[in-house]
Order: sequence, then C-alpha cells, then structure tokens
Amino acid sequence: MTKNFSNRELQCRCGCGALPNQDFMNRVQVLRDILGTPLIVNSAMRCAEHNRAIGGAANSHHLSGNAIDLRANNGMEAYQIGMLAFRLGFTGIGVGETFIHIDTRAVNPILWRYLK
Repeated sequence: MTKNFSNRELQCRCGCGALPNQDFMNRVQVLRDILGTPLIVNSAMRCAEHNRAIGGAANSHHLSGNAIDLRANNGMEAYQIGMLAFRLGFTGIGVGETFIHIDTRAVNPILWRYLK
C-alpha cells in the first residue's frame, strides 16, 4: 500500500480484505518517513462486522479507513508520534497504554486518553 506499510498489516483482521483509504495511508507514510523509525500497526481498517466483534466505537474512523492504531512502547514514544501527527494535520489523537490512535476526522482537532 505504501513503501513501509503492506496490505497484509493494514487490512481488516477478519479476513474480508478491506483496506484503509490510500490518501490516509500516504499521510501515515509521511509521518513514518519523518520519524525515521518503523511503526508497528496494531489496527487499521475495520469492516463493520469486525468492529462490532471487538467492541469498537459505532462511529469509529477505522470503519472509513481513516484511522490507525500504532504501537507505542512508552509515553515518550506516544508523545513524539502524537505531536508530529498533530503538526502533520491529523485531527484525532488518542493515547492508550501501549498504542496511539491517529485519524483524520472532519472536526476540530481532539486529543484523548483511553482509560482502562
């Protein structure tokens, strides 16, 4: 799909083959290029059935292929990814204990933390 992200790691985990938006992934590739380090994908595209099965939000941006969850091994790594994502125009940034979610929602930028 891009230089550093394969279809296999980005497609819906249910096996349906759905892939994220190409323009979105081109932006994620720019993020990766600037960071200069590999980014591990936890979740990208989700079909509605898979999203329901894993308890995803009904209005998840993963459903439209405009969101990705990336592994973040610690707070500093999440901070670096999140700040750069914000500067690159990503508008949704959510920080979890072991990952960071970024998306391109069509509203004012928002930052949140996932709680257990």
